[in-house]
Amino acid sequence: MMKFHQRAFNRHFNEVMDWLIQSHELGYDSLYKDIDSIESSFDSKQMSCLTFQNKTVGFATWRLQDRVAFVELFEIHPEYRNKGLGKEFFSKLTSFFISRGIYVVQLRFISDESEAFWTKMGFLKFKGNDFPSVTEKHLYKVIIECQKPILETPSESYLEIWDNNCMSSNKPSLTAYNLVFKNNAPGELALPIVTPCHYDWAMRFTVNGNASTVLKTKYFDFIKYYPNFMIIESL
Repeated sequence: MMKFHQRAFNRHFNEVMDWLIQSHELGYDSLYKDIDSIESSFDSKQMSCLTFQNKTVGFATWRLQDRVAFVELFEIHPEYRNKGLGKEFFSKLTSFFISRGIYVVQLRFISDESEAFWTKMGFLKFKGNDFPSVTEKHLYKVIIECQKPILETPSESYLEIWDNNCMSSNKPSLTAYNLVFKNNAPGELALPIVTPCHYDWAMRFTVNGNASTVLKTKYFDFIKYYPNFMIIESL
C-alpha cells in the first residue's frame, strides 16, 4: 500500500539518504549533490515522503510563502518510476498544501522528462515579462478552484491585465478574467482570481459595462501580492 507522510520521519529520511548515496557510488545521476539541502528541509519540517510496500520510494522538499508553495525537489526512486506513483504523490502533496492555505504551486523542472511530467500534472509556463526570479524552466499550477481566464467574449464585468511589453489599452491584454460576484453585486467574488502578475503591470476593471482607467496593479489596494502572483478575492 502506498502511504504519504506529510513530514518525513527519521526512518524515511535515512532511507532517502541511503538511496542517494548508493546511486552516487554506482555512478548514477542522482540528487546526491543536494544532500545538504535535503537535510536542511528535513530539519525544518519541509520534507514529505512516499512509501510503497513499506519502503521509501519518493520524497519532496518544499517551502511555503504566504499563499505560494515552492517545490524545490521532487523525486521518485528510479526502480519505481512509470508506475503512477509520481502522480499519486503529487496529488497527496497538493491536498496537504491546500490544507495549509496554499493557492498556487511553483517549481523548476530540470529535464525534458520532468517537464513532460509536470505538464501532464497541469503545470503551465509563465506568460509575460519582468519576473525577476522566473526563468523559462519555471512552471506553476493553481491548485484551488478559481476563475478561469476568458477564452471568448467577456461578460459585462471583467478584468484585463497588460504586462510591460503591451501596457496600453490600445493593445490586446495579456490575459483577462470575468468578474463573477457573490449576490450579483460588487464585493466578494464567487471564485478568486489567481494569476501570475508583477506589481508594475497594468490593469483595468470593467464592472457592469463601466470601465476604470488603466493603472499599474500596485495602485489597487485591495489586491494581494505574493511572489510572482496576484490574488483577488473581492473588489
